[in-house]
Amino acid sequence: MDAVKISRMGKHTMVAGSDKRAVEAAMADLVRAGAKPVSKVEPLGRNWIVTLETPPATADNGGCKVVRMGLQTMVTGPSKAKVQERVQALMQEGAVCKSGPELRDGVWIAVCDEGGVDKTIHRW
Repeated sequence: MDAVKISRMGKHTMVAGSDKRAVEAAMADLVRAGAKPVSKVEPLGRNWIVTLETPPATADNGGCKVVRMGLQTMVTGPSKAKVQERVQALMQEGAVCKSGPELRDGVWIAVCDEGGVDKTIHRW
């Protein structure tokens, strides 16, 4: 089977490859690990592609947990550097860091505000 490319984007994972069976096999592995298919395996140009939702426990957040509460987002993590890295990613999407990261009860915490953030795909 041909190799597949697995791309993680927040809580979503995209699997793409030129061999449909290889994409289906990679999808099956991710589903066994707890992911949920968002789309079916479909052709896209010369490749096959599928999108899955990765459970929070395995989402690629650098060990950080991101909790959205309305327009506020709380990022918690094992180290100040990891939390800062995740906050920077949110800030690139337009969020504003309101507090932190600061250490509370052995966990690093930062709070961001996403009020007014435009989540559309194209920003002109």
